[in-house]
Amino acid sequence: MGTHENDIPCPLIDMIRERSLKIRNGRTLMDIVEATESETEELRAEVEQIAAGLAPGSDGVFGEAVDVTLCAIDAIIQENPNRSNREILEKAREKLDKWERDYSDKIRKDR
Repeated sequence: MGTHENDIPCPLIDMIRERSLKIRNGRTLMDIVEATESETEELRAEVEQIAAGLAPGSDGVFGEAVDVTLCAIDAIIQENPNRSNREILEKAREKLDKWERDYSDKIRKDR
């Protein structure tokens, strides 16, 4: 579970936190951002392959999207290892509410 006594369980965040905090190779937050960018490029390549009617790669959209998610949550943890699962989930809920509000009519309002 997260780092706070009263925190709520979130198996995905807990699993990422455990692995993230074990990595002791001198990496920086910028290193994690660069890894996230690389994984995002791989996700884009998978989507482009499918859009072109080609077979997906071995990871496919599913695997690459998971890689992006893992990197993004790793960045959250590395930026502040004491951030609770509750805080992360509350921010996610806030962002999802914004997505629903801004994008539910299927027209991007930010472009």
